[in-house]
Amino acid sequence: MYTDYLATIFPALVIAAGLSDLLTMKIPNWLTGAIGAAFVLLAVSAGFDGQQWLNHAAGFAAAFVAGFILFAARCMGGGDAKLISGIGLWFGWSANLVNFAVLTAVLGLVVTLAIVAARLIPVLPFALGQHAWIARLHDRQTGIPYGIAIAPAALTIYWNGGWF
Repeated sequence: MYTDYLATIFPALVIAAGLSDLLTMKIPNWLTGAIGAAFVLLAVSAGFDGQQWLNHAAGFAAAFVAGFILFAARCMGGGDAKLISGIGLWFGWSANLVNFAVLTAVLGLVVTLAIVAARLIPVLPFALGQHAWIARLHDRQTGIPYGIAIAPAALTIYWNGGWF
């Protein structure tokens, strides 16, 4: 029962990370650290054996390498790469990790195309002045907040992947 409560922390932290990226174009380190810490608490309370720990460590490692490569190629920010790594820890080396990667890529393409298209449409100056996050999203010089694709992908796989 205690593990059920801990399992609800993941969705809350992932939602917070996605919203933070949308509104500020940053994912705080404390959020990605909390995702990892929550997993450790859950795994300890659930009594994970050595094989389960290795499985989840392998998921973390794979996600970390993928995130690092995408960050080094300037395809995503460091916060996005850290978020992907924390999510990889939760999913472990499994089909869930692959499904998460595919769904993140698809949603990332949709988000990117939507934001690029929106940047072609003039925004009324009062809207930009009232909401700094809209101005950031509309600025062609800024990146794409990929966390808004990562978060729904993670939540979809999490809810459909056997944790609940």
